[in-house]
Amino acid sequence: MFRRQLTAIAIVGALSAAPLQAQLAVTVSGGATMPLGDYDKYASTGWIGTLGLLGSVGDKGIRVGAELFYGNNPHSSEVDGDKSVLTGMLGTLQWRIGDKSKAGVFLVGNLGYMKHKITSELFPSIEGSDDGLAYGAGAGLVLPKGRATWYLIARYLTADIENATTSLAPLTLGVSFPLTTKN
Repeated sequence: MFRRQLTAIAIVGALSAAPLQAQLAVTVSGGATMPLGDYDKYASTGWIGTLGLLGSVGDKGIRVGAELFYGNNPHSSEVDGDKSVLTGMLGTLQWRIGDKSKAGVFLVGNLGYMKHKITSELFPSIEGSDDGLAYGAGAGLVLPKGRATWYLIARYLTADIENATTSLAPLTLGVSFPLTTKN
């Protein structure tokens, strides 16, 4: 397990190292998560929040960075208090299509790490957690407004954890603020 965590950290670090010399922006988003596949058999719609750092690479609309996430999906059982908590970090590669000063679209790919923890208020003996390699892709709409940029993104995110897969479709609304100005 420790080796997987180190591998995920190395992947995220490598993907986020490129923008250190570029224009950097902080991203914050939140929204709903819809469980998919095997995860949908016991989890209900939940929520997710993200915090990231992205940097522009060149002038072709490419941005590279890293993103942390924390999410919660209640279980659809008759037992109140059962839930899955999803945490992790993702390396992010984003391509903005079109003029950056106008509303437009972007594509995103992610690779990183996810931890899936199950908690139960009534049955603590069933609690546990595991982690694995996470990857995903998505598309979004972007709207620049002054120094801030608003975005709406729909993604598919999945993680191979032990002998199972945790898959979900986050739909998030976010805002991005530049940390530096372009030279």
